[in-house]
Amino acid sequence: MKSKRTILVLLITCIMLSIPLSSVTNAAVPDPSKKIIAYYMNWSIYDMQRNHSPADLPWDKITHVLYAFMDIDGTTGTLKFYDEWADTGIVFDGDPEGLPYYGNFNQIRLQKINHPNVKVLISVGGWTLSKYFSDVALTDGSRTTFANSCVDFLRTYDFFDGIDIDWEYPVTGGEPDNIYRPEDKQNFTLLMQKLRSVLNTAGAADGKNYLLTAAVSASFEKMQNYEINNYPQYMDFITIMTYDLHGSWDNVTNHCTPLYPLVGDIQTAEMKEKLNTDWAISEYIRQNVPRSKIIMGTPFYSQGWENVAPGANGLFVSANGAAPDIWGGTSGTIPFWHLKEMEASGQYTKYRDPTSKSPWIYSSSLGITHTYEDEVSFANKMDYINGKNIGGVEWWASAYDYPYKTGNTLTNIAYNKFVGVPVNMILNPGFESGLTNWADWCNRTVITNSADANSGSRYMRIGSCEGGTAQMITSNVSAGSQYTFRAFGKVSGCNEVGYIGVKCLNNLNQELAAFSVDAFTENVYTLKSMTFTAPAGTTKLQPYMYKLDGNGYLYGDDFVLYKNMILNPGFEQQNASWVDWGNSGAVSGVGSSGSYGMRVGTGAGGRGQDITTGVSAGANYTLNAWCKVSTSGETGYIGVKCYNSSNNEIGVFHVGEVNNVYYTQKCVTFTAPVGTVKLQPYIWKNSGTGYIYVDELELYRVN
Repeated sequence: MKSKRTILVLLITCIMLSIPLSSVTNAAVPDPSKKIIAYYMNWSIYDMQRNHSPADLPWDKITHVLYAFMDIDGTTGTLKFYDEWADTGIVFDGDPEGLPYYGNFNQIRLQKINHPNVKVLISVGGWTLSKYFSDVALTDGSRTTFANSCVDFLRTYDFFDGIDIDWEYPVTGGEPDNIYRPEDKQNFTLLMQKLRSVLNTAGAADGKNYLLTAAVSASFEKMQNYEINNYPQYMDFITIMTYDLHGSWDNVTNHCTPLYPLVGDIQTAEMKEKLNTDWAISEYIRQNVPRSKIIMGTPFYSQGWENVAPGANGLFVSANGAAPDIWGGTSGTIPFWHLKEMEASGQYTKYRDPTSKSPWIYSSSLGITHTYEDEVSFANKMDYINGKNIGGVEWWASAYDYPYKTGNTLTNIAYNKFVGVPVNMILNPGFESGLTNWADWCNRTVITNSADANSGSRYMRIGSCEGGTAQMITSNVSAGSQYTFRAFGKVSGCNEVGYIGVKCLNNLNQELAAFSVDAFTENVYTLKSMTFTAPAGTTKLQPYMYKLDGNGYLYGDDFVLYKNMILNPGFEQQNASWVDWGNSGAVSGVGSSGSYGMRVGTGAGGRGQDITTGVSAGANYTLNAWCKVSTSGETGYIGVKCYNSSNNEIGVFHVGEVNNVYYTQKCVTFTAPVGTVKLQPYIWKNSGTGYIYVDELELYRVN
């Protein structure tokens, strides 16, 4: 998306809960193993973009900031400012006199003092400012001139850590007045080569490691204009813009950022196969880009259509024109924070693709459809990133997260998914140790072939006749507990069907229940997941793969199974396992899913649950919860308290204040302090006129 067309067009009552404010913090946890990259738009500071300043960025939850954008001088072939007033001119409250520059740059400089590990890169180009890239890349002389101007910039503003190139697009152009040439394909590579060389030389002299990155297309047509296999030697990471795959320029509604091919898609066979995130990322892997250098780009905004034909719930039907935006135009784009308001307005119905998890909203009365990313689809993509073992995530743009102005709803999900990777109950889950830990049910083989593994170098193959494999798990298994299982799988052949899931057994090895993710019928690795509750008598869990007789194979890789430490986490057993602290109870029809949710209010009160099994001091844990308040201005609290053996409270960690009036997933990852022997997840609300609603809590140990 990345263009200026976007803008055109506790204090808790301590008597009952006793949470000292000084202890309500996120404990120190390891830095994310994945890159978490936010684009910051320099025009975010203006009224039309919610006055979002660099200080509003979630600096403690991100690893990189890409500052957008710098322009290219068409006469000199050097960097130039796009909005110098925003970059270095505007004076923020508290800025002293006599600084060499002000604006966003000074704000970033100040933030870097407290967050030195966050890398900030200046991004050049984007949709609007890519006109002169072809000229800059044309000759060795023009490439050298441009590269030297980048070094001059980095030395002038020494809090920047590198250069991000966003050329949209080599060979084909983007905006109508862009300059483009057939030789752009080769010249893009030469430009990155020159930048790498000049940055390395400057970095050696300056005692710095200057980063070089690029944003590239996810379109299979535009990929033909890249020399992808040459890029890794020059770039520190590559952001694949897996968004704007569809939009109002199409005359049929479709998802703008699907993870997988979509159920019911009416595109051509090639477009259905290739216009999705998984295909694009897999293609860059096939072209020898190291997984650690691949970044998944995601949108924090929608693509929308108007004049949508009635029927089919507004998807895969004809439409004419872009939907109105919130900036007075008709760009078709809506930021995520406003999409949450639209979801709750009563004017739209929300739907979700069952495989890709991609959401859309449709108003039959308005004739408008919007496709976008939400908490569920975004979390699914973070699981995909972990499962694929790629480098991380980027989003456009920081100003669009929910809630308004300083929102970090989706940001928190990324951070906690990457920091809080669940401890996996399955041994050898990716088959990298061959058949170790897996029992033979016939016709299964571990294949060593990194090109066909989901990640790593090995995968499990079942077939072509009936057979399967499984392993038995007895540790940390308990009846009545909730478990989450996910796996990557695929089949060879369009008529083949494979099954991957978990069986529950008692101490006599009798099968009590079997739970399977949706059957695998896809011929590309697809992430599927499920949540289940172990029935009474369960003492063993048995993850399995199985395929019936047939001509093809079932492939499986990167299994994950973990336990939710909270009992009755979705309140489907109403108040069971939760202690009443007043003015609380499970209520039908108020949850984010299922039949029940927990409601607290209007007076002060809440609920808690004591957990002692599986608790270890010094271990890391993640708490997730779906929550909202009934009335704007009300505030609720959800978190975990830690106790020692004397039942003294020694730490409190909460997901942040709950003041959103729409169901939102919030999370926190924390380290249990020394001496912790008990965890107490809690829900609390002070007295007021409204309620807090909570559902689908999840607490699990993380690596």
